[in-house]
Amino acid sequence: MNNEVARILLVEDDEAHVGLIRKAFALQDIRVALSVASDIATARLCLERATPDLIITDLVLPDGKGTELLAPDDHPVPVVVMTSFGDERIAVEVLKAGASDYVVKSATTLSEMPRIAEAVLRQREHQAAMRLNEARLQALVQLNQMTDASTEEIVAFSLRSAVKLTKSRIGQLALLQDGETGARFHTWPSAESESPPGPGEPPRDVAQWPAPLREARRRQAPVFSGATVTSRDGVSRGGDGSLDEERDTDEERDTDERNPRYLSIPVCEGERIVAVAGVGHKDLDYDEADLRQLTLLMQAMWRLIERKRAEEERKHYTEALEMANQSLEQYSFAAMEASQAKSRFLANMSHEIRTPLTAILGYAEVLRSEGDLSKAPHHRIEAVDTVIRNGQHLLNLINDILDLSKIEAGKLKTERVACSPVKILNDVAALMRVRAKAKNLPLEIDYEGPIPETIHSDPMRLRQILINLVGNAVNFTESGSIRLLCRLVTVDESPQLQWDVIDTGIGMTAATMSKIFEPFTQANSSADRAVGGTGLGLTISRRLAAMLCGDVTVASTPGKGSTFRLTVEAGSLDGVHMLDHPMAETPQLMPEDPSTDGREIRLDCRLLLVEDGPDNQRLISYLLTKAGADVTLAENGKIAVEKALPAASRRSPEAAHGDDADGDDADGGPFDIVLMDMQMPVMDGYEATRRLRQAGFTRPIIALTAHAMKEDRQKCLQAGCSDYLAKPIDRRHLLQTLARFLEAAEPRVPSGF
Repeated sequence: MNNEVARILLVEDDEAHVGLIRKAFALQDIRVALSVASDIATARLCLERATPDLIITDLVLPDGKGTELLAPDDHPVPVVVMTSFGDERIAVEVLKAGASDYVVKSATTLSEMPRIAEAVLRQREHQAAMRLNEARLQALVQLNQMTDASTEEIVAFSLRSAVKLTKSRIGQLALLQDGETGARFHTWPSAESESPPGPGEPPRDVAQWPAPLREARRRQAPVFSGATVTSRDGVSRGGDGSLDEERDTDEERDTDERNPRYLSIPVCEGERIVAVAGVGHKDLDYDEADLRQLTLLMQAMWRLIERKRAEEERKHYTEALEMANQSLEQYSFAAMEASQAKSRFLANMSHEIRTPLTAILGYAEVLRSEGDLSKAPHHRIEAVDTVIRNGQHLLNLINDILDLSKIEAGKLKTERVACSPVKILNDVAALMRVRAKAKNLPLEIDYEGPIPETIHSDPMRLRQILINLVGNAVNFTESGSIRLLCRLVTVDESPQLQWDVIDTGIGMTAATMSKIFEPFTQANSSADRAVGGTGLGLTISRRLAAMLCGDVTVASTPGKGSTFRLTVEAGSLDGVHMLDHPMAETPQLMPEDPSTDGREIRLDCRLLLVEDGPDNQRLISYLLTKAGADVTLAENGKIAVEKALPAASRRSPEAAHGDDADGDDADGGPFDIVLMDMQMPVMDGYEATRRLRQAGFTRPIIALTAHAMKEDRQKCLQAGCSDYLAKPIDRRHLLQTLARFLEAAEPRVPSGF
């Protein structure tokens, strides 16, 4: 038995037997509150006032049998029946009726009554504990299965179960909001007149909570309060702990109603109080068993609420993530469409500008190179040079815009091959000395320390960057010199090559240097007007350097000059020969004589020019005819196929009205080479090339197009072209390319045709 006082109702009409039993309990020092009734009627009155823990009754009483006091199954109270009869049949009937024990009266058995009562009470406690554990387990199982229930339903079930398990009449719960003073109140039953409002009540401040809940939150520990209770170690309880036989008086019951019993506990998550729960209005004092029931239920309830909250947050996060992904897909699709539209626009812009530029620059160069220029008026030569210079500027602008667009779209690719840094620098110097010499600026090359004979990088992009940097230096330098300095350095154990382009030009301020690498930006607006330029060269150079795992930086002093530094990874130098004297060990390239621009190249061939633009037809025909070629024109791909295939026995109406309609192409023999424009009406150059290759045409077909993107070149080669030339046409490059194919021993046909 526990330490609490046992309530025993003794129903016996024999005063002597009552005295013996009282004496026996006193001698055993068992704490009991013994109430005595001499008949059934008096016993029932006692039962109405309070439910005892045990009934000891005589079988035969003045107004009936003691078995009439056996409690119903839903509220079981153990009953020990005493009788003076030792009949075994009577004992069986009493036990079948529900008695816990059967005792034959004697001096010995009556003196042993405390032991019998203790055994019965222990058995009752054990059975009650089993029933309580079963009920608690069932409640916890049901609670954990409420995965689809709302928070309100979970709280209601938890409070209802707590009230039932602790035999209380009311349950209360304050769910704290973020652990602060505000809380949402719940109660069971919600219809209790003196209880807080039911579920759904707006948050209320702690000061408005019931006192037991406030105290539990303040102490951060369980609190027992109300009526008369027994103290427990480590737990705060009210009352003075006293209890005697006069407990069940009317006066005491009035006291219990004025001071109802409460048990309140804080519900914690780690060190943080997340809720305060309580039960109240129990008939008996609350004990540790009640505390355990309430604690287990509330902790299970909070875990379930938190799990559901986490699941809801995860669900909301997943839904938000799905919506974000859908938006991202939409944005990505829109961005892709915008990028494709931009690429189409740039390709069309390039084509539409390059096509007339071919005629503008071509005819301007013809005017500049034909005849005795010494007899021409100076202003006429200046006019022609102005046309050429501005045409080249427009062409450079288009090329820079295309490069920047490809870099931003991630379509510009670099390669890593073995290349000579000394040769690259010599090539750039040889190319740029002509411009530097025009301004009387010495262009010098120097090296610091040994230089690797080869590095692994992209030689074409390195040349492009250095040409931009040197060209920039020439543009902004009026006097002094330009120096190119190369060195090998090690950064974070990685070999890197550096090129410094040092000028004595106008220099820049710190503010200017901070934005010099932005697109369409130069040192200042006056410089823009003075030297021209697209303002994209430095932007492209830095981004290309980054693609080569390097960078372009600048240091400058206004009025004294600037130093642009290109740094790129050199790759592995294992086994690479180091040049101690690069200037002496590498032959210097001389700048090419502009007079050797292809005019000495002779073309002894029969050539088919496929071009739909009349201006370009005349210009290119003039250049080729002057170089010795026999040129036949075709204004679209369909005419080109009919003219180029010797097996064509009949000529189309379009061919009959061509520029050479009065000549028979077949009689002149096969064409040695075809110059094919790729964008034409009726049939474009791609389709015409494919048909020629499918028909067995093996002669070189050179694509001639204003589309200058890298993918355009690949598209031409895939169609069957032998090579690719971009408009505007560079006369020397055109003649050199044609001469190279004509000198080949075998016709060049791409694999797969």
